[in-house]
Amino acid sequence: MKEFLKSFITKEKYSIKTIIQSFKKPEMPQLVILGAIIGIIGGLGAAIFYNLIGFFKDVFFAPSTTETFLDVVRSLPWYHRVLAPTLGGLIIGPLITFFVQEAKGHGVPEVMESVALKGGVIRGRVAPLKAIISAICIGSGGSAGREGPIVQIGASFGSFIGQTLNLEPDEVETLLGSGAAAGIAGTFNAPLAGVLFSMEVLLKDIKLKSFSPIVVASVVGTVIANIFLGNRGAVFDIPPHVLVSVWEFIPYLLLGVVAAGVALLFENSLYFFEHFFNELSFPEYLKPALGGLLLGLLALYVPEIHATGYPVMEGALHTDFPFFIVFFFMFAKILATNLTLGSGGSGGIFAPSLFIGSMLGSSYGIMIHNLFPNITAGPSSYATVGMGAVFAGATHAPLTSIVILFEMTQDPNIILPMMFSCVVSAVLTSRIQKKNIYTTKLLNRGVDISNIKKEQVLRNIKVKEVMATNPITLNKSMTLAQADDLFEKTFYSHLPVIDEKTGELVGVVNYHTISRQLKSQGGEQKIENYVFPAPGVAYLEDNLLKVSRLINDLNARIIPIIDNDEKHKLVGLINRTDLIEAYHESVMTHHDEIHFDLSPKMQVDIDHLIDVSVHALENDIKDKGLKVELDLQENLPPVQADSNKISWVIINLLDNAIHHSHTEDKIQIASWKSGDWVFVSVEDSGKGIASEDQERIFEKFVCLAQEEEHCDSGLGLAISKEIIEAHHGRIWVESQVGEGSKFVFSLKAVSNKKT
Repeated sequence: MKEFLKSFITKEKYSIKTIIQSFKKPEMPQLVILGAIIGIIGGLGAAIFYNLIGFFKDVFFAPSTTETFLDVVRSLPWYHRVLAPTLGGLIIGPLITFFVQEAKGHGVPEVMESVALKGGVIRGRVAPLKAIISAICIGSGGSAGREGPIVQIGASFGSFIGQTLNLEPDEVETLLGSGAAAGIAGTFNAPLAGVLFSMEVLLKDIKLKSFSPIVVASVVGTVIANIFLGNRGAVFDIPPHVLVSVWEFIPYLLLGVVAAGVALLFENSLYFFEHFFNELSFPEYLKPALGGLLLGLLALYVPEIHATGYPVMEGALHTDFPFFIVFFFMFAKILATNLTLGSGGSGGIFAPSLFIGSMLGSSYGIMIHNLFPNITAGPSSYATVGMGAVFAGATHAPLTSIVILFEMTQDPNIILPMMFSCVVSAVLTSRIQKKNIYTTKLLNRGVDISNIKKEQVLRNIKVKEVMATNPITLNKSMTLAQADDLFEKTFYSHLPVIDEKTGELVGVVNYHTISRQLKSQGGEQKIENYVFPAPGVAYLEDNLLKVSRLINDLNARIIPIIDNDEKHKLVGLINRTDLIEAYHESVMTHHDEIHFDLSPKMQVDIDHLIDVSVHALENDIKDKGLKVELDLQENLPPVQADSNKISWVIINLLDNAIHHSHTEDKIQIASWKSGDWVFVSVEDSGKGIASEDQERIFEKFVCLAQEEEHCDSGLGLAISKEIIEAHHGRIWVESQVGEGSKFVFSLKAVSNKKT
């Protein structure tokens, strides 16, 4: 067999290598295929994890096949019942402390942190060790659920595949989400809930590129788990729900309010216990054993709090317990889960939330039904709705709660009251405190997911993708007069200064300094005497988050981009506007459908800007005896533009026309609409531009007249072109030598059609 495998790998080495290479930079179909592969792994993981828990239950409690788990626990000596969770904690404590600290607690916050801070990267060892540690914790009687561990296990497998193939961070995150969805779906036979949990809780984003692989992984994970665990029906077998009266929505509304209070109690008490155990002067690796000991003592009186507690929940759903018992079980489960997870145990909060919610709903339903028997259903319906409402309040994820409880009960009639109570609970808890049961753990570490998500956008964008690659610069040998003249033709208050021989960055100079020194020192002084070092620089491979922090921390206007530390050659420039536009481009997914802009663009009237521009240069026009003729089409539609920048373009074109016109010449300015575009032209009677130079005229520092001392005459036109093209328009010149020049630019008209 060994020789056969060796021979097969040798023969198919090229084919295997080709297949692997095809996934290095996947498009949508490849991601979907990878999603299916991860779904298989996630489904297998769910089945293996389920059986691991059963195996360790046998090891710690040795239940027989003819008795339920609770019957076996009750039949054991008191010391066995106390020692089982203690021994479980004694085993997992050193494993967590010395090998995989990510396995501590319920696991979902660690996955969320990986998405927010690490581009979806999770260590490969997490999946197998998390499965073993959580199975030992739950199997030894720890009060925890399977949801957190299976999310972390599935996400670890997805992340591992993404890292192995060297995928981009957003693709690794998609595969991480696919693994989590497959695990949830396979564990609870709930493919829709797996998708929603991944999108609503983990990724907090819905994009087609992510959605499709996650859906495929969730479906495949469910199928694979059902192959190994049997064709399972509903997790909970509940009596059919009946809405007795429309007035019953009032009790369901109140149930949502009460569930919000219980969810807040559960969440805050859990982290109170976690803080208590963290501050406890006791060896870290022994704390889970201490928690297990206290849990074992509590379980001597309330054995129902052991493990996930699904059979006990089933009893509450069928009203097998009286009011005071289920009410007591609710608080006992909160305390038991706090002892297990607060002390450093490993497991999820989903099953405890359902247990707490079912006990709350059952006790509430018994009370309401006794008070209003003619307009309310039995306690079973309220117990079912209570499960979803407590989980929704604890996680701020009402959509996931509604769908997963529907899939676990498979009762469509429960949807309406479930939706009502879950939304009420989630809205109330989120208004009372921003954090939920998952994010609280991260906030305690100083990690705010909502802010980090914004930073992640900038972290994923390289400087070289955004920077201006041909920036306007000053040469260090320039005089103050030359620098002042160049500043006058730009929008910028700061410009980088370079050594014209080597291209190395010398520093930065600002217009205020140049203008002040020009008045006091005269125009012949060299600017190199007034250059100050750049407050910060960035490199081509840096990300925009670093640039953003430099701009904010140093209050810098511009950040020069250099090639390396040795030569300091200037290769680009970034300013605050570049950052805003890059962020905008990254977060927008449908540019043609959504018209939203972070820049100061507004609907402006082109004819008004033309009037303003002519008025601004009125004295120059009079001094040269020129005549300006306006041919402006009536009722032109507005354009979406930065009015200041477009005014600058028109003024620059008009100033250019004035400069090249002879005394008493005529300048014509026209505006018109053609198709979806508004056009503006400025025409002079000057010497004209040769056809071979009509493209070059828009280059920076172009010099068409050889007798000119400094070749900076094209700078204004170059900046005008940048502005118009940034508005998705065009600018060009129509000219013949000896017949003047006509500069034309176009901007997209704003449509009045309602979509």
